[in-house]
Amino acid sequence: MAQVANLITSAHINTNGAWSAAGGASTGIHSTASSTEYVYTLVNPNWSFDTGTHRFKYCNDSTSSDYQKWMDVGTDNPVYIVDGLTFASTTSTNANPEIVSFWYNSSGLLFAINNPYYQSSGGGTSTEELLVPSGSITKDASNALYFTVNKSSPLTSSVNVYGIYKDFQLIRSINHSSSAVDAVDYENNAADGVWSLWHDDGANLQQLASYTVGFKKVFCNFW
Repeated sequence: MAQVANLITSAHINTNGAWSAAGGASTGIHSTASSTEYVYTLVNPNWSFDTGTHRFKYCNDSTSSDYQKWMDVGTDNPVYIVDGLTFASTTSTNANPEIVSFWYNSSGLLFAINNPYYQSSGGGTSTEELLVPSGSITKDASNALYFTVNKSSPLTSSVNVYGIYKDFQLIRSINHSSSAVDAVDYENNAADGVWSLWHDDGANLQQLASYTVGFKKVFCNFW
């Protein structure tokens, strides 16, 4: 997977973190970045600093002892880079963390992300090019429909959008933001019609599941 430029977006930001893009923060690819070292610059237009000092990186070199680690390489914020959401006085994560948090002191969480390069224990990869969208629709005894995007599907991004449709009209989207859990939405007292779950990659629509409520009950999942 190529280097993700801006980590502080809805596709990657961890909602348990204290920071978001609301303050105008973003990350960019530093000029020293390469295919084996993804070097980032932290940018905030409300700050005055030399952006070259606010750097950190992800090691993508499979021959290195630092492979799959996030590390601080600048002299300014972020100062600490930590596995998970609990502060630790570390400047490097362990290999392949699922969640990474960035701090300037023990009580100052800058932001946290769901690692876009995380690889599951089964040997799969979180890279969107290799993942296959899948999902299902189920109904409970109270006539509620549950729409599930499987956790193994590509995470929501500008090129991966999941939508709930009724009679082929978009009702709303589902945000699939973590490869650790399925994304689930529901519709109480679902009205009669053909309900479906779709994946949109910007070029093609793919139906993941369909459920007909009312005149003829049909249940079908596609994966």
